[in-house]
Amino acid sequence: MTTKDPEFIKQIICSNFDKSVESYELFEKKYGFFDNLTYELATVCGIRKGMCVCDIGCGTGASTLALAKLVGKEGKVIGIDFSEMMLGVAEDKSSDVPNTEFVLCDAEKLEEHINFKVDVILYNASIFLIPDLDRTLHAAFEVLDSGGIVGMNYLIGMFGEIDGGNLFMSANEDGLEFAPYGRKIVDLRTLPETLGEVGFGDIRGGDSSIEMTRDEVKDFYSIPAQSAGLYPKTPYEERLKLLDALLDHIRDNGFSTLYQVWGWHTAKK
Repeated sequence: MTTKDPEFIKQIICSNFDKSVESYELFEKKYGFFDNLTYELATVCGIRKGMCVCDIGCGTGASTLALAKLVGKEGKVIGIDFSEMMLGVAEDKSSDVPNTEFVLCDAEKLEEHINFKVDVILYNASIFLIPDLDRTLHAAFEVLDSGGIVGMNYLIGMFGEIDGGNLFMSANEDGLEFAPYGRKIVDLRTLPETLGEVGFGDIRGGDSSIEMTRDEVKDFYSIPAQSAGLYPKTPYEERLKLLDALLDHIRDNGFSTLYQVWGWHTAKK
């Protein structure tokens, strides 16, 4: 699936992430959120010592460092991102980790920058930010070794109960003035079909939930890039006010603990 103006969308996304470096670092130090998310995805992909892993959308390096521990000194992790500012922080944090490497590039043109085969390609919290899903998965297929694994996860929504309704979507359906109105960049419902069309097999999927307090949810969506996903056309300070109103509404409806649900898929070349 390709958007009408993918290059413009990429510029907007990159700008949002450039503005989010400090916020991501503070959030990750406080909660270890993306570190844990990485380990979950790495587990379903079967990542182990000695493997060569490509980390798509590595950001400030939390996922890359987690993967480097898993593959050990015998393995290697290549962090990929298109935000030069995020990547600069990742490189600094990994300066004493010899089995890491970082590449500034577009995930849709991965094969132009990685000229060797890798065992696993991970899109950890990033697949939904890439406008041309088909193009990036074809690039991943080219870079993967025979029998290699591609894995990805993506945010499904915020729930008050594990088996309840999506609270953010409900606010939108109810027409509340503070309801999120962000649009999806790609339709991930087509993901299994697209993986098969690209040539991948053994396609598997599932989901997992992350229990979060109201404060953690607020800190998560106070990251500029995350709040832009909820309220893309609203200035940052106004987004924070809308977020507070949304979370107050959810609390007033009896939900003090929330569950962020993430879906995942893996496939084999």
